[in-house]
Amino acid sequence: MKRSNPMFVAWIAFLVFLILCGAALIWAGMLKGKPVPRFAQHPVQAIHPLDVYHYAA
Repeated sequence: MKRSNPMFVAWIAFLVFLILCGAALIWAGMLKGKPVPRFAQHPVQAIHPLDVYHYAA
């Protein structure tokens, strides 16, 4: 596989984006101590696996 493959670069960027979003959600939850972050008030985003973990704990 070439290093300049657009799909490979996009896939790596997508994985890094997901990891950064997850770290930001966990960091915000630890700082505020709230199960739902302030920017996740949308009905679809209100139920999140991380929120379920916070409620269970």
